[in-house]
Amino acid sequence: MNAHQLRDIIEEGENDRIEFKRCGNQPEKDLFETICAFANTFGGTILLGVEDDGSLTGIDPAQVLPITRNVLNVVNNPNAFDVPVSMEFEHIEIGDRQIIKIDVPNSPQMHSYKGKVYERRGDADVVVSARLN
Repeated sequence: MNAHQLRDIIEEGENDRIEFKRCGNQPEKDLFETICAFANTFGGTILLGVEDDGSLTGIDPAQVLPITRNVLNVVNNPNAFDVPVSMEFEHIEIGDRQIIKIDVPNSPQMHSYKGKVYERRGDADVVVSARLN
């Protein structure tokens, strides 16, 4: 994906399959709730380094690899996710910053993050169960 295609997606805004997340030197907890929700519903794309209003704050290029590793470590940690979630990463350069694009496919399995099952409803991640059976 190039910068122009990224801007087109951002102009459309968040929806049931697109989520924007700000990201400093590490991802915030709600990123993992969204990963879980996307895997449990229709799948989706997360853009790290984009504010809710669509403004591009980007990520320091030196932090892209550590952030990607952090996300992979959490998603594969059995104390965080009961079943690891499959994902694909892409790094998109925007000026001197980068956006991390995370594609999460729909999963045939039910996932939970820290004991809670999330689903995507509109542009929100909703807890639908406190335990997986």
